[in-house]
Amino acid sequence: MNTTTPTTTTNDPNGPEAVLKRACRFKSRELAFSFAYRAAKPMRVMLGDDERYWVVTPADASRLERWGYEYAN
Repeated sequence: MNTTTPTTTTNDPNGPEAVLKRACRFKSRELAFSFAYRAAKPMRVMLGDDERYWVVTPADASRLERWGYEYAN
């Protein structure tokens, strides 16, 4: 049985740890979307696994989606 898991180091600027450090986290859906809409650059809202809404860049949102996270609607 060959189980391959992606490996990332803490130095990877696009690894999971780095993406989560860059994310703005909100308990309120409304506040997360308000922040994303008012940001100077495009932002996306994702459903976090810590019962919070994560506001991230489109590139980080794409990475999170590949890792199994969902966009908030």
